[in-house]
Amino acid sequence: DRESEFQDRLVEIFKEAIKGIRFNGIEFTDVKRGVPVDNREIDIVLFHSGGLPFLVLETKRKGRQTSKAINDPTSPDVLGQAISYVYLYENSGVHVPFFGAATPALCVVFRTPEDLQNFVNRSKVEERDYAGVIPFEKRRELLTSYVVLMEKPELRKEWVFKVLEKLSKEFREKGSAVIGLSWVLINRLRSFVDMLSEDIKPLLSVRMEKDKVLKSGLQKLKKELGFEPNTDSLARMMAYVLMNKIIFYKVLERKYKVRKLVELPTTLSGTKFKERLDELFDEAVSITGDFEPILKPDIYDHIPIPDDPAVLEKINGLITFLDYVNIDELGDAMGYIYQELIPERERHQLGQFYTPPSICELICEWAIGGADDLVLDPGCGSGGFIIKSYDMLAELKTGRTEVSEKVHTRILDQLYAVDINPFPAHLTAMNLSMRKVRAPSTNLNVVVRDFFTLEPNTTLYTSYTVKTPAGEVQRKIQLPQSFDAVVGNPPYTRWTEIPEPTKKSIRRYLGDVIRKYGLTPRQAGGVEPGIYVYWVMHAERFLKDGGRLAMIISNLWLQTEYGINFGKFLLDHFKVVSVIDFTLRQFDASISTCIILLEKC
Repeated sequence: DRESEFQDRLVEIFKEAIKGIRFNGIEFTDVKRGVPVDNREIDIVLFHSGGLPFLVLETKRKGRQTSKAINDPTSPDVLGQAISYVYLYENSGVHVPFFGAATPALCVVFRTPEDLQNFVNRSKVEERDYAGVIPFEKRRELLTSYVVLMEKPELRKEWVFKVLEKLSKEFREKGSAVIGLSWVLINRLRSFVDMLSEDIKPLLSVRMEKDKVLKSGLQKLKKELGFEPNTDSLARMMAYVLMNKIIFYKVLERKYKVRKLVELPTTLSGTKFKERLDELFDEAVSITGDFEPILKPDIYDHIPIPDDPAVLEKINGLITFLDYVNIDELGDAMGYIYQELIPERERHQLGQFYTPPSICELICEWAIGGADDLVLDPGCGSGGFIIKSYDMLAELKTGRTEVSEKVHTRILDQLYAVDINPFPAHLTAMNLSMRKVRAPSTNLNVVVRDFFTLEPNTTLYTSYTVKTPAGEVQRKIQLPQSFDAVVGNPPYTRWTEIPEPTKKSIRRYLGDVIRKYGLTPRQAGGVEPGIYVYWVMHAERFLKDGGRLAMIISNLWLQTEYGINFGKFLLDHFKVVSVIDFTLRQFDASISTCIILLEKC
């Protein structure tokens, strides 16, 4: 019933959109449900002049299936069924230019291959074994014919207008795909997160109340970060993490001697299914000696997978999809994909402020002066500044952003990223690693720590061991004595909102200098500096003489009494090159910002 309602609404919207309108000179005459072809019935067909079929759509309801997860419109089962109808039409002498599949959450459309008779497996069409209709080796070829992939259409007439504009233009020009493979991949990954996060929410809600390990992890997160994610945001973060782990493992398969990740039996329980995946991820950390911020991201790794074959099939679907997408050929575009993967609005919802790229560029271009500079972002978030720093160092070394494996490895040696939250640290590690997808280097300096607990020239030990000729040893990251550049966008937390463990660290490392400059917090006396004040003071300790600090911070200090004392600290420790105050707010209505450009002297 739900699928029937969806089909009725989709047909209604298409009819509203095509009424009395030509799209790039093409007139669409009708759209029908249940159109017969060779004793079968097509869910929806859009017709153009002469009553010829222009687009066939296979529809699937959003609800769960009892067997395969056929509510994924990019799965071989669904696309095989859709292209079968096109094949049957062609056998009767009628060419259909486009085919695709739709659910209430997602619609995908493909251009029909020119050699359709040789493209599909004819016997599978006759057997109605739709998963085998498109041979495995052909699936990647099909991806290049994506015409449009729109997420969450919400069945609006405006969405259908966009689809028909692009399809009609493609039909008239018969040129290349309207949307490149990178956007196909972005939207395919987004749809995976949308579906999986919804699937795990009911079980996650129960686990958050009853699972002792998860509860203690969330309590630790609240104590250290000052917030506890709700069910919705935690489900999405967990879905992102699992997706990233699967993608990155498929990348590692190409370079390291790790076992191949293949579809797992859907007869397994959700717990056993995850255990099988975790075995592979743990082995990969041990074999490579790195990548634990990606493959073992603490609390976000405790994703509850339901005992539902349909859910397991969705995860298997991603594994198979990545097998016939040659990630290597996307090369450095993968870094761009990861920057675009999480929409800006969702970054806010997940606690990750999105710094405009122009600001990241301004800050990094000013702060990084040499090809061998060591760069620190002590609150890296999802990696905007550290990725721009990578690009800057690449250009300084070679004159371009695309570099050799040797240069890529050297740049990673120069970049250090810190975040107290495992989720943004995970995203930064993914972003950095995918800058050179053909060479995922094992020297990521991504640290999950509270910045205020760190000191220069210290050795940080991770919780993982690595194999060496002398046996297994604990992996370590050595912080340099000093850095050439410290960049970033510190938190905007007020003193009263700072978690107690962080307050203790601030008092421990900065107590004397805070007292010297009259910046000891006194809520009753109206002295309540934001955490960014202490952030800058602590960051100064990590800079070499002549090193540069460039950050975007709150501008509240420019309007307060304690700001005068903070200004004295800056003048005593830095040459203040520039303070750039914004009239327009860069993030949201509650945050006014400025950029500080400082040279230590």
